[in-house]
Amino acid sequence: MAETKKIKFILSRKGFDSGFGGIPSPILRDNTLLSMPIPNKNDDEYPDKETYKDLKYNDKEYIEIINSLKNFRKKARETNFNYCHLDPDLRKDVIGRNGKWFAAFGQSENAQSYLNNCDVKEGDIFLFFGWFRKLNPNSDKWEFEKGEFKDYHVVYGYLQVGDKVEKYEDMEQKCPWHPHNNKNKYGGKPNCVYIAKQYLELDGVESKTYPGSGVFKFNSSTVLTNENKSRSKWIYRGFYDAGNIYTETRKNAMENDEGVQYKGQWQEIVLKNDNKKLYNETLDWFKKMLESNKDELLKSINQDYDD
Repeated sequence: MAETKKIKFILSRKGFDSGFGGIPSPILRDNTLLSMPIPNKNDDEYPDKETYKDLKYNDKEYIEIINSLKNFRKKARETNFNYCHLDPDLRKDVIGRNGKWFAAFGQSENAQSYLNNCDVKEGDIFLFFGWFRKLNPNSDKWEFEKGEFKDYHVVYGYLQVGDKVEKYEDMEQKCPWHPHNNKNKYGGKPNCVYIAKQYLELDGVESKTYPGSGVFKFNSSTVLTNENKSRSKWIYRGFYDAGNIYTETRKNAMENDEGVQYKGQWQEIVLKNDNKKLYNETLDWFKKMLESNKDELLKSINQDYDD
């Protein structure tokens, strides 16, 4: 079994939201969580390289998927879906790759300053979650299921930090494809790319069992949202309650017996690891996600790493 030091878990909100994209990302009929990367702003002076037309899932362009779903919300109908910010970049086959590729996630400005202040480093694990909704189960079309309380916050993927890259010359060498390797856009600001380990290193998990990054399917272990509640009202788990996160300003807007809700705009919360009981509960929660997705994760181990 792998023996590792205590690590930090980071809940990171990514993908379409009410401000960027305007619609949920779809939960496919096989429970695939297809997170949609956010669009660039129309006035972005230095847009990203990738477009929604470049990205594909099973040979279907993301722009086709979005065009089928965007009538669900007015905000989406008014959005220009052209260039997009492919970050975190967790699916190797989402776009054609030239040369070696490693799963990676970038962060900048105040959000990166928060991660620096929390000393996020090699070995720590990002848990990416976003806004999702199931496709209509009674149709074979790309259309959302209708009804109240059908929106979820769901953990759709993870990345264990193998390398923390902060210098642009290093980004050019280690992850030249990544959108945060953009000095024109991010120069002079805190900016970082976190590259995944090849294999997950975690207490209680046999070495080389799981990849250092991966995507999950929709199931009870990956859902954050409480049943019959709005998506931001989460199941109560003590390890992500306000008393166990690195911040003095984040407050739980709900009573403990109702759940957890963090209002306002935010990207990451870093969970503390100094309470043994809560830390072990976090580990157990993550391991359930891994175990329930084991078959798919084993297929995605990246062989592009040097031995």
